[in-house]
Amino acid sequence: NGKRLEKIIIRSILAILGLVENEHFWINLDRDDEVDRETDAEIQTRRTRIRVEVGLIAPGNQEVIEDKIGRVGRNGIVIFDKVGKNSRIQNTADKASVKLIQLRNNQPLKAVYQHISPLMDIEIQEPPETSQDIKDAIMKLPDDVFRISRKQ
Repeated sequence: NGKRLEKIIIRSILAILGLVENEHFWINLDRDDEVDRETDAEIQTRRTRIRVEVGLIAPGNQEVIEDKIGRVGRNGIVIFDKVGKNSRIQNTADKASVKLIQLRNNQPLKAVYQHISPLMDIEIQEPPETSQDIKDAIMKLPDDVFRISRKQ
């Protein structure tokens, strides 16, 4: 189920920030000559695209998150649910200049906004801050944001 929800999470966050799929960001990119592994998402920035990976895993499996940190590259984003309390993923991410965003901190929209806003060549929408405003923003999203399959 986590794998299916990953794309919805990324698509929802970026849509709430005012980004348009297939114009400002792309979901579920296949491997190619440039990148040897599938990528959950890429966001077009002023100079390049940054990669985004989502890891909804059990807390004892920090190696999955560390692998994702290695895959996204500089300024990339890894969104995750939880890791064990002795995890060292923050050190790994800091060394690689990767932004870690934990869904459980109640601020993933704000964290994504703060990270990508200075990198963008367009102005993106500031995220809603209260729980009710976030719920309202989610309810306003078009149904296709919540599609699970790769094909529309």
